[in-house]
Amino acid sequence: MKIIRPCSVLMMGLFYIVSIFVEDEFLNYTIAFFTFIILVSFIRYLNRISFIMIVSLLFLSVIIYLYSNNFHEIINGFLMNSSVLAIFIFVPLLSIPITSKRYIKEIEVFLMYSFKSPKKYYNYMKIGGVLLGSVLNMGALSILYFLTDSKRFKNYQNLKLKALNRGFSLAFLWSPYFISIAVILSYFEVHWIELAFYGLLLTILSIAYEQFKFTESKVEFNVRDKDKNYDKRKIYELFIIITAMTLLIILIDIKSNVSIISIIPIISILTFFIWTYFIGGFKEIIKGLQKYTQVRIPNMGNELLLFIGAGLFGTALISAGFDKLLLLFLEFIGISHVLLLIPLFGFIIISLSMLSIHPIVSVTVIALTISSMNIENNSQIYFALGLLLSWMITINISPFSGVNLILSNLSKVNVVIIGLKSNMIYSLGMWVTGYTIIIILYILDVF
Repeated sequence: MKIIRPCSVLMMGLFYIVSIFVEDEFLNYTIAFFTFIILVSFIRYLNRISFIMIVSLLFLSVIIYLYSNNFHEIINGFLMNSSVLAIFIFVPLLSIPITSKRYIKEIEVFLMYSFKSPKKYYNYMKIGGVLLGSVLNMGALSILYFLTDSKRFKNYQNLKLKALNRGFSLAFLWSPYFISIAVILSYFEVHWIELAFYGLLLTILSIAYEQFKFTESKVEFNVRDKDKNYDKRKIYELFIIITAMTLLIILIDIKSNVSIISIIPIISILTFFIWTYFIGGFKEIIKGLQKYTQVRIPNMGNELLLFIGAGLFGTALISAGFDKLLLLFLEFIGISHVLLLIPLFGFIIISLSMLSIHPIVSVTVIALTISSMNIENNSQIYFALGLLLSWMITINISPFSGVNLILSNLSKVNVVIIGLKSNMIYSLGMWVTGYTIIIILYILDVF
């Protein structure tokens, strides 16, 4: 399994990249085959909650496929989230140069020097969750958690968990490296820059509001002299490289016909090889790939199988006509306006997430339902923003969200406390704020 798991993951991702440039039916079957191998080889290593959830999705999928007599659609089920899987597989390569010896010490000292009070500690952790998370995805949570896992901050554990949860979830609204953006761009005729405008606006409002309302006592941390000694040039270098890479992805997206979903894994791979080579040569590349294939990929099991299971389940529901049933329900209740459908869809997505149904499944079905509706093209952007907003809220509060499960594992704090108890009021306020912005954008006809 030490060989089969990383090989199947890499082969699936690489064949998907080839399929971007070469149209061949055989490639689709090859991608589906390696996706199936991933499913079989990883399933025995899942944790208990993920195992129950994914096996349930697979069991329901098979029943629905058989009931609808569309079992041949299973191939499409394996292909459903292949673009999302490719992003999830290859973007973590960037964590290798970012967390190399060249930067990791400077980042740690920079953070320690910057956290002079609980208020600054919370704000920096939240902003760090947004910025680092927007590039490294889930890997940023572990990095930021362990970088500040010292006695100096032991009394501020809950503050740190709130900051990481809330900051990281904001990246779901705009980061091109996130599955949420990938799924939305797959089903709606919208541009990433439109989503980013909305997502970054809401991110800035969230950070500004919490900065204003912070009521923590004005405690000052002791700043040690050695905390002031870090190489600022390396911090700037890191920021410039990440910014340049992101701008390159956006530029290619604008200038070419290739989807940004397909561009991201390609640029991630190229950036990893070039960046790592300049840091430490071929030796560093080989060392990084060994850690990536033998440690990082085996730890991706929960997320990989969740995406695969969600793709199979979503395709099964579609093949059985569930999207048509939802469409009939909407026609029955007589709701068709985009501003009325957004809260209805939001309620469905958030409620299902509390029952362990990942937004990938619910958003996929809802997106396909919307595509079956007779709506104006300019309404698609508002549906897209509404679905992203509700997806973000599920990250905040659902005890089954990957973010809360990882934070619970790192901190040994109950996942319900991290999610629902700590973020219910915050999440409600964020959804109302985000929905209000959508209404204003709609009235002003910004898009």
